[in-house]
Amino acid sequence: MMQRISREDLYHAVWSDPIKTVAARLGISDVALAKTCRKHGVPVPTRGHWAKVQSGKRVFRPLLPARGFGMPELLHAGAGRSMPWYQGVSDADLMDAEIPPPPEFPEPMADLVTRVTGLVGKVGTVRDLRAPPGLIAGLLRREEENRKKYSYRSDRPLFASPFEQRRLQFPRQHLYCVGTLRSERHFVGQ
Repeated sequence: MMQRISREDLYHAVWSDPIKTVAARLGISDVALAKTCRKHGVPVPTRGHWAKVQSGKRVFRPLLPARGFGMPELLHAGAGRSMPWYQGVSDADLMDAEIPPPPEFPEPMADLVTRVTGLVGKVGTVRDLRAPPGLIAGLLRREEENRKKYSYRSDRPLFASPFEQRRLQFPRQHLYCVGTLRSERHFVGQ
């Protein structure tokens, strides 16, 4: 049966018992539990951790990192995880169901904005594309290669038209584009 568990509860569970034991309680395999932990940024004990604990050696336990952007606080674990939440529920049951309370976010918006700003860093702007910044230069270089490679109208590169070139020159669009590319690069870990 599918269970909902918070990141913090999952963190405490995997650091209090071996992953195989926790996975059996949740009704999933230890590999699935490890993947879920990795996906949601929950650190797990390294190989040999429980042998060290049993022999009385000191072990390192990392803190639970802040929840990543777009990551849910409640995780779903157990059998039937991939099924839609409404499968097997009649329309009448859905109509009679109680509306859940709105979600609560533990981190205030001002702190979240500060954290995102620190991760993305300062973003500069450029007025023309004669000497674009690195990420935009790479994008335009790939577009130029595609322009030479494809001759059909449907395969034409995205930034081929003068209008699209102009869109890249405006500060607001450039800020968005560079900020997005920088943040994606940061979050992916490149």
